[in-house]
Amino acid sequence: DQLDSDSDGVGDACDVCVTTADPGQQDSDNDGVGDACDLCVNAADPDQNDGDSDGVGDACDVCPNVFNPGQADSDNDGVGDACSDSDGDGVLDSDDACADTEPGATTDSDGCSGAQAVALTCPCEDDWKNHGAYVKCVAHALDDLVDDGLLTEDDADAIQSAAGSSDCGKKNK
Repeated sequence: DQLDSDSDGVGDACDVCVTTADPGQQDSDNDGVGDACDLCVNAADPDQNDGDSDGVGDACDVCPNVFNPGQADSDNDGVGDACSDSDGDGVLDSDDACADTEPGATTDSDGCSGAQAVALTCPCEDDWKNHGAYVKCVAHALDDLVDDGLLTEDDADAIQSAAGSSDCGKKNK
């Protein structure tokens, strides 16, 4: 069995237009590219709409707003790898500092929830002067997140309490 990416009944190896269903396989200009995809592969065509200037027209681009000339789509979901957002937080995986954000969580521009942003700003593993220095860092980070509307006061209080109870910054005995 041959892969048929566009599900048009013609296997990819024989398909003149692999990314767009074209069961008739018309190629009016005999350029080896099916009519259904001609506008998708010829960026020099003045009628072409190629918003990301990657040489693949928007009609066939698996990621029309992000430059991705190779059109990689490793999971074959029709969404290019270059524009995937696996955790659904509105930040592309390529720009997401926290790729495992809980579904529905409010995130910052880096794709991090409040707790994740605090962990990035004040990592427990840092070489803190003492526990108080760690707790102070967390308090400042939480103030900013509350001010930005990314955390409620109650959520911030819970995170601050957890920081105070943690071993972060405490010297090993």
